[in-house]
This record gives sequence, structure tokens and C-alpha cells, in this order.
Amino acid sequence: MAGYPANMDNFINANPGLRRRFPTEIIFEDYQPEELLQIFTKKAERKNLPIATSLVDPLRRLFNRLYEQRDQNFGNAGEVENIFEKMDTLK
Repeated sequence: MAGYPANMDNFINANPGLRRRFPTEIIFEDYQPEELLQIFTKKAERKNLPIATSLVDPLRRLFNRLYEQRDQNFGNAGEVENIFEKMDTLK
């Protein structure tokens, strides 16, 4: 099972037997903004879509802003996927 921490706590606490059946908890920390940029860049490389040098700083600022404003619903690498797919449809 996987999910956002607060939602998973609610789920696992909904039934007293679940906590003992699933005793191992793995927390995945959010990617840092520079890592989000790297994920975006790798996605572009895999699709043979060069990223213009002039686009790197705006993307860096975007990922910094998304990271700073993140909340419990922050999509992490999923955010990168959504942005990439939107940009990919513009080509």
C-alpha cells in the first residue's frame, strides 16, 4: 500500500488489525527542486527533446516555487510528469 502520510495514517488506524499486519513503514521524502529539474531533463532526453538553455532557469524557478508551496497533496515526481506532458503536447 502506498499513499500520502496523513491519508495512510487514517487508513491504517481505521482497523486495529492493520497496523500489526503492515508493521513496516517506508517514508519517501519529496524530491528537492534540483532533483525535479533532473527528472524533467531525463524525461526530455528519453524522448529526444532537447531543452533550450533559455528554458533551464525558468524550469528551475518553477520547481523551486512548487517545492516551496507544496502541501500534503504535492505530487512530487508526478508534478514533473504533468508539466512535461503539458509541454510535450505543445511541440
